[in-house]
Amino acid sequence: MKTHSIGYALILLAGIACNKEEPTRGTMPTPPIVVPIVPIPPKPLVAKTQGDIITSEARSVIYLDGTGSYDPNSTQPLYFNWKIIAGPAGASIEDTAAARTRLSNLKVGLYNIQLTVTNANKETSIARCSVNVLPNQAPVAHAGPDRIVDHPRNWIELYASYEDPYDSIVSYAWRQLAGPSGYVMRNADSDIAEIINLSEGTYQFELTVKDGLGLAGLDTVSVLVNGSEPATDSLTIAGLDMACPFSCSGVLKNFKQHIPQGKLLRKVAVRLPGSNKWKQIFNDPYDEDVYEIYNGTDLLIYISSMDVNKIDVMLAWR
Repeated sequence: MKTHSIGYALILLAGIACNKEEPTRGTMPTPPIVVPIVPIPPKPLVAKTQGDIITSEARSVIYLDGTGSYDPNSTQPLYFNWKIIAGPAGASIEDTAAARTRLSNLKVGLYNIQLTVTNANKETSIARCSVNVLPNQAPVAHAGPDRIVDHPRNWIELYASYEDPYDSIVSYAWRQLAGPSGYVMRNADSDIAEIINLSEGTYQFELTVKDGLGLAGLDTVSVLVNGSEPATDSLTIAGLDMACPFSCSGVLKNFKQHIPQGKLLRKVAVRLPGSNKWKQIFNDPYDEDVYEIYNGTDLLIYISSMDVNKIDVMLAWR
């Protein structure tokens, strides 16, 4: 057995030796591949402004901003030069060599502004922007929807809002136009006015908002205060459908058809499924559970519960 193993190994080595390739005589070595180095051209200097500006004559001063300009090839300081190319006479740039500067004495019209940026190698880049100064418009005041105060409450908060394209409102003012006396108004010069000691009747309040030029917007809101006399009758509407994407809300269409002619709504209450307890809700948008009269005909009900599909509604009148 040992003799056969040695013979097999000699045959195997001989086969390997026979298959070994000999280098070809006279072959030239492969020359190295030469890749030319192409220099990358420098990126251009970039001048950049804040972009076009739309403003109003209420703001006679704005800022021009070129701090977004840059040199991609260097960290050396940049040099700035602002210039008014066109526009109404009288405007001026406070510091034409600053990266950020003020443009003042503006008048209604369109200004064209040019920024030239120079780097340490005297290379320049130019950017332009426009400043459109529009005539100021009187703001639009919103005193909110008409409100109802139900007994036993005798107070209400009025909420002001406005529309002004340049957000330049500087003052609010609330005052009574009609209704009973004896009430007390707090924060009449604020966007939220609180009125306490209300008595039965209908009030009308006026909101005035003024902008920086003294232009004013007006709006009014009515507040119906129900008296303390108890309701004389009521009606229950069972199973009002509620939609609950976030909080739950439902609409009682033409709710006045349920109230006898000549009677006034005194109370709105709701009852959740499976409960025997009624909860009075109020016409106050900042309560958790509220009602709102929409277009004088529909009763909108909002419930803070997240999973109520139906509720019972009670309307009481006198």
